Amino acid sequence: METRSILVVTDLSLSGRCALNHALAVAQATGAHLHLLYTVRRNREVPRGKVALYALAEEAKLQHANQVARHIRVGPGWVATAHLAEEVEADLIVMGSNLVAGLPKLFGHPALKLFDRCCRPFVVVQDREAPGEFRRIVLPVEPDPDFNRQLQVTAALAASCQSRVFLLARRCQKIASQRLLQEKIELGTRFLRRKGIAAQLAFASGKQDFAQEVLSYAQEVAADNITERQLPEQRYWFRGFEPQILTNAQQIPALVVSPLAK
Repeated sequence: METRSILVVTDLSLSGRCALNHALAVAQATGAHLHLLYTVRRNREVPRGKVALYALAEEAKLQHANQVARHIRVGPGWVATAHLAEEVEADLIVMGSNLVAGLPKLFGHPALKLFDRCCRPFVVVQDREAPGEFRRIVLPVEPDPDFNRQLQVTAALAASCQSRVFLLARRCQKIASQRLLQEKIELGTRFLRRKGIAAQLAFASGKQDFAQEVLSYAQEVAADNITERQLPEQRYWFRGFEPQILTNAQQIPALVVSPLAK
């Protein structure tokens, strides 16, 4: 995955501004073009939204030499995001946590289904200023086919930002799962080594919920990002890992990867 176009979804809140700073850091490392999206509920809010978005874009241009485009849409933010991401062929979507805090409550909502079909990796940023460079990315390793796509997207970001990847392997009880996990560990370490990306492997203790262990480990290594997978919307009710990572108390940004991410 080559990062040439980044879509920043903002609501002009603190987390939205932190999302822009996060996107700027990636854009400066990759040379990507930025697209700023701001959505409003009613047509009469468009003029004020344009003024606010123009000011934000001008601020971004002071830090980024490449193109910064402005987009304002009327209607549901998730629908606008999915459509614009396809329109500008965004390689990465960056948004504030305010815009995803209610994600589990959107089960079955048409907007979430549309966003699932968007299939683009996205970063969720909380009210924490992004560092100038992303030096440490935590990549959880699970015996799951989706890991392959997570690995590819993480490696692309790490290569662009000269990051170190910290692999945290999940403890498995079943022999079949252990074998598959070992295959994923070998795949991950071999792939990163071939790409020239520094990597470090650790194993979860298994004493806590895996999401908690991921967050504790990310805090321990001072991670700038945690990679997480995006599950189909019908599975959100059965697993609390995604929302827990997306809105974590440590305010570590999360890179969410769909198995079909482009």
